[in-house]
Amino acid sequence: MIKFDIDCLSRSKTLNTVFYVILLLFFTFMWLKQMQPFVEDDGAFFLQYAANMTHGAFWKYNLEDASPIWGASAPLWPIVIAFFIKLGFAPDIAIRVASYVCSVLFVLITALVFDKKFGKYAAILFVMFVSLDGRLQHYFTSGLESPLTAVMLALLLATTLDVIPSKTIFAIATGVLMVQKIDLIPLAVVATALHIYYKGFDKKTFAIIVFIPLIWYIFAWAYFGCPLPNAFLTKALHQGNLHAATSVSWFAACLTGQTWRMGLYLFLPCLLLCFLKYRFFALTFVALIIIHTIAYTIKRPFESYFWYVIPSIIAYFFILTIGLAIIINQLKLWPLKFIVTIIIAILYCNDRWSYYVDDAKFKVEIANLADADRATAGKWVNQYTEKNATVYTGWGLPGYYANRYIYDFSFLNRKFANNDLITTYKPDILIYQGYISGDKKTAKCDNPLLEVHREYHIVKIFT
Repeated sequence: MIKFDIDCLSRSKTLNTVFYVILLLFFTFMWLKQMQPFVEDDGAFFLQYAANMTHGAFWKYNLEDASPIWGASAPLWPIVIAFFIKLGFAPDIAIRVASYVCSVLFVLITALVFDKKFGKYAAILFVMFVSLDGRLQHYFTSGLESPLTAVMLALLLATTLDVIPSKTIFAIATGVLMVQKIDLIPLAVVATALHIYYKGFDKKTFAIIVFIPLIWYIFAWAYFGCPLPNAFLTKALHQGNLHAATSVSWFAACLTGQTWRMGLYLFLPCLLLCFLKYRFFALTFVALIIIHTIAYTIKRPFESYFWYVIPSIIAYFFILTIGLAIIINQLKLWPLKFIVTIIIAILYCNDRWSYYVDDAKFKVEIANLADADRATAGKWVNQYTEKNATVYTGWGLPGYYANRYIYDFSFLNRKFANNDLITTYKPDILIYQGYISGDKKTAKCDNPLLEVHREYHIVKIFT
């Protein structure tokens, strides 16, 4: 009887390479299918910081700003984008390349970890899960910091499963997570405590974990004048007074509302299996889900910042993949392993494929409306106005493409002030959203700003 188990591919470097090329090609195909015409509007904030960095203006939203500001709350991401700009890519291409490289690194590291620990069936399931999840793929292609965060989570996964037993790698990943996003500090603290409990206290490991964020936050205090991101302060202190567009159940709904139904039913059994066999891993990543769910339920964001959910979705897929892999590996006969994997794949693809395709089309349509109008407005300003003109806007896309000095009314990229920026600074151009009535030829814009600032008038409407 001929025995063929897909795990036998590992014995041949050529076949093993082909296996991973196929996985990455599938992921790339789905990544490209989800990619929007423009980066997410907040992704353009990172783009502007990165582009300015290449001109020597580090963490400055405007090149002319006297002082830097920690406006983009993931401070490492614009550095990565700036690196690709320096390699010769145009800025709006560099942000796509950076996103893709980090996305592939995340998938490759995680697939290798699962392959080594549980076999190729686990790697196949994981790549399929993340490739067909529209939420992950959207924010992997949007220009936001999610791909870089995912790479750090993949390294944390590798160390909590002892596939990479290096305490130094664990310490670096944990320390960088505390710099990458302020809401990942609780995860890093829990992971550190669990590492001490299960691995014992190691002075070097602990020193690295503390040193990385300590150096950054001391630098931030000295360089920016504040150890906290300006965007965090604006959202926490000033947007909190506004009526939230999100409900109390917003985070839980984002985490569970668009995912595979059967996966939700399997999650608790999978978590139990992970807890029984890989307790360090299970406690670390379930803590991430619990902490973020509680935090964003108590203090829900002003708007639907869906990318806040991405780390928890990644943790969910980690747990689901490992739980299913444990079950599959209990089967002694390789044909059964293969059949069960295929059945899971068919059930998942049948549930996700049509939704994924429709969701990608819908997001492209949305991008071709709001994002396209914002970007086009910025390009129009860049083409038809004086170079020394100043612009009032709160969105990233028009701010980046206008290539003018920006008065950011979102106050994510400038210190909050109670004064009216228009009255105080009298910007030359306002890029704002209003309500459009009529067709393209007779379009009229009902803009509340014009009722207050009658010295301005509409010169161009983008619909």
